[in-house]
Order: sequence, then structure tokens, then C-alpha cells
Amino acid sequence: PSVPGNVYAASLPQLDASRYRNARVKKDTAVDPAVKSHLEALVKEYLTASGGTAGSRDIGRYLAANSDSRRGNRSALTELKETYGSLLTFILTKQNSFLVLDKSPGYGGDEGFPIKLIK
Repeated sequence: PSVPGNVYAASLPQLDASRYRNARVKKDTAVDPAVKSHLEALVKEYLTASGGTAGSRDIGRYLAANSDSRRGNRSALTELKETYGSLLTFILTKQNSFLVLDKSPGYGGDEGFPIKLIK
């Protein structure tokens, strides 16, 4: 979106999941279904316990406190980042389950961006 008289408006960062995609994950690489379902279940569990909406940073802390899908020595957050690159990318691949409420550039603060449970 362009703001009249503001030459910098066109260069403002926009919410684009492809920018946050982990370089190690290629588009033709299938994600392990066990990893997908484990991460989705953890995020749903946290959002349900939080009344349906929570900040991305709180979700990240919850994932960091839980183990990965194989119950190994890694956290679920590490597994998510190795698989998807970021929580935002994961959430945007699950748009039938989750909704990012504020997509404005620079939004965040102490809570991060708000995420809502759809179903």
C-alpha cells in the first residue's frame, strides 16, 4: 500500500511468509505428518488454554517448554524452526486452524503478533 507523499511507504516490510521460510526446507520437501500434527496439537492446546487467542511470543515459550514429536532432547520450538523456519510460516500454512489477527508491519511488542484459534 502506498501513502501519497511518502516515498518510503512502498518499501515498508509486508507480511510475507516466503521471507521467513527456512532455507533448509525446500518447497518439494514433504514435512513429516507426525511433526505437523504434534506442532499443531501443541499450538491448539496453548490457544485453547488461553481462551482462544494468544501472542506469538507466549506460544513460542510454550513450544520451547515442550519436547519435539519424537520426545527427544530438542524442544518443539527447535523442531518447528528447523522444519518451517518460523512460527509465522507454520501458522500461515495452517490457515484452516489459526488466524493472525494483526498483519501490520512492525506489530509485536512484548506479546508478539496475536494468533487466534479458528477450530
